[in-house]
Amino acid sequence: MGFFDRLFGSPTKDKFALMLKTAIEKAGEKEAIYYDAKEYCLRTKGEGEHTLNLTNAYNEYCGASKADKSIVVRNFVRSWIDSRKELPDDFESAKHDLLPGIRNRILFEDTAMRLKVDEKPKFSWPYRQMVECLGVGLVYDLPSSMIQLQQSSLDKWDTTFEEAYEVACENLREITKHTLKEVSPGVWSSPWRDNYDPSRMLLIDYIRHHKVTGDPVVMLPNRDTLLLTGSEDSAGLGKMARIAAEAYEHPRSLCGNAFRLTDEEEWVAFLPNPEHAHYKDFKLLQIKSDGSVYEQQTATLNELHEKTGKDIFVASFSAMKKTDTGELRSYCVWSQGVVAFLPKADYIYFFRPRDSEKGDIVATVRWADAISVLNGRMKPVGLYPERYLVEGFPTDEEITGFGFQ
Repeated sequence: MGFFDRLFGSPTKDKFALMLKTAIEKAGEKEAIYYDAKEYCLRTKGEGEHTLNLTNAYNEYCGASKADKSIVVRNFVRSWIDSRKELPDDFESAKHDLLPGIRNRILFEDTAMRLKVDEKPKFSWPYRQMVECLGVGLVYDLPSSMIQLQQSSLDKWDTTFEEAYEVACENLREITKHTLKEVSPGVWSSPWRDNYDPSRMLLIDYIRHHKVTGDPVVMLPNRDTLLLTGSEDSAGLGKMARIAAEAYEHPRSLCGNAFRLTDEEEWVAFLPNPEHAHYKDFKLLQIKSDGSVYEQQTATLNELHEKTGKDIFVASFSAMKKTDTGELRSYCVWSQGVVAFLPKADYIYFFRPRDSEKGDIVATVRWADAISVLNGRMKPVGLYPERYLVEGFPTDEEITGFGFQ
């Protein structure tokens, strides 16, 4: 029985990290590998430092069948080895292996902020923002790994992001020859499972080739799934939401939001109106996705504030379902006397403490209503996802005017 075949079960996170470290060393890695339990990653040190974040690897391993666990490990070992190889010295040699990689924008933004935590500000990971929550970067695609291109590689090749992006999109078009698979009348799903399924939304003509009722609507629940239906197809939207809900639980989840293609050939966020039969299905996925993104940002911001000595409370993004109406709503809490970064949510709960342990919710306000009244006291910070710096708690008169919604 080989080494990989003995990797059964669901080990602890630490045990998995040490198993993967051993597997990489057995595969021929010459430099010393260090396990950073706090950041949950493996890394080498010195010139040419390399880091492998382990969260996705661990989740994918635990979610795999017993028969596939060794394959998951083998793929991550190959990814480590391949990513240690040198990129080509010139753009001409590299251009044939470039592809665009759509990711949740938090991946790009959180990486940049985490490097500030680690005091490594020189890193630059170029990407193009699509809709608010999606970004597209450049990938150097190898047979068994994907290298996310940094600005230093583009500088070395004496080329721009836009030039490389155009080449990458054309390469994607070349490997996208057949249509999506129709899984239900008017509902289409990507068949490739090559980590570039979501990137096909960049191929506008290709998307429009598929017949849907209304404007094209896509969802990208994980890195191996693109779903398509029409904005006026109620049954199709319901079917897509059900597939997306299951696919979003994949270890490499990407985004729970839906996106509509406009007549101007631009993707915009999509959510059916509240009276729609499947509104709650889409709303729940949106809340889950936004919550996951804010949770990741919260952890990094807290570490950054601890390092820089900033005394700013990073408020949580929360959600609830009203028992009387069944309404799904996201919310955050603004506490009197606390300087905080609030996440953008459907509602703000205004909290007034009575003592060190107890207090009262004195108003519940829709976000749009609060910001229209308190605009000067809710200042966007310029992050993704956006947060708002709040300091001046509403007056008693304003609280009375707000009431409960």
